Amino acid sequence: MIKDKPINELTKEETLVVDKLIEAWNVFAELPIAHDDDITEFRRGIHQCQNIILSRPTSRVLNSKIKDYNNANSS
Repeated sequence: MIKDKPINELTKEETLVVDKLIEAWNVFAELPIAHDDDITEFRRGIHQCQNIILSRPTSRVLNSKIKDYNNANSS
C-alpha cells in the first residue's frame, strides 16, 4: 500500500487511458481487414500499451520505497 491506497489502484487518468485503449481495439476490430497481420500487430501494440499503463501503480510503490530508502541512508 502507498498512502492508504492499494498497490493496484490506477489513477483516474490511467483508467481513462485503459478505457481509450479498449475503445481503440473495438473500433479497429470493426474495420475491414487490409492485411492478414493487421489484427495481430494491432493487438500486440494494444497489449504493449496496456502493460505500460497497468504497471504504473507498482512503479509508484517501488519509486516511493527507493526514495524512502535513500532518504533513510543519506545521513
